[in-house]
Parts: sequence; structure tokens; C-alpha cells
Amino acid sequence: MPRYVPPVLGPNTLLSVNTALELHDRIYQTMPWQEPASLSEKEYWDITAYLVRERGLDPMRDPLDANRAGNLRLHPGSLSEPAASAVPAPSSAAGPLRASGYVVVAIVMLIGLLGLAAGFLLRRARRGDA
Repeated sequence: MPRYVPPVLGPNTLLSVNTALELHDRIYQTMPWQEPASLSEKEYWDITAYLVRERGLDPMRDPLDANRAGNLRLHPGSLSEPAASAVPAPSSAAGPLRASGYVVVAIVMLIGLLGLAAGFLLRRARRGDA
């Protein structure tokens, strides 16, 4: 289990990535923590689209893909590129958005459980127990 999971929503989050494509690539390389790069490409794009939408940038009008994500800045109001070492905001500043972080964790856990259930059912069907 990871000892620390950084917040992904709220003030001063995702400062180490500048575009939705960089965010997608980071998610792909690190999630799920026990087996990175094990989800489908669609699942990675869905997670990326959710995080981008929760930041107030709506990828729902067009599907989010590599071409569009490369041009979608996560910090559109900043004059300079965000610094990866920025100091996080105090936890009280992230109060109302904290529930959204739980939603992301729940979505990722649900995806994992669906994968486990599918694997169990496939194994059972192959044995002829169905």
C-alpha cells in the first residue's frame, strides 16, 4: 500500500503536470498502484476526463483523446508553467472539494473490483462451473 496519496482535486493540486495529456500519461504510469498500466485505454481516458472536468475544464463536449488532451491546459489562468515543487494549500482550503477526491478513489476502486469480478467469472466459466 502507498504510504502517501497526494490530493488530485482542490487548490494547488496536479501542479507537476501542465496538460491533460501529461495527466493521462502520469495516471497510466502509476495507476492502479499495485499494477500500473493494467486498465484499458478507455478507462485511463475516462479517469483523465473526470479529473479535467472536476477542475472546471469540460472535456464532455468532445471526447478527450491524445490530440485534444495535448492542447488542454490544466492551469489556463497561470502566466507561467506551474512548478512541480509548489507548496500545497492548507487542508482547510480544500474542505468542500474533499468529497470529490473520495469520488475519484471510489471510481478507481470500482474499476478494480469490476476487473476482479470479471476475472473470477472467466475462470469459473472456463472450469465449467457456470
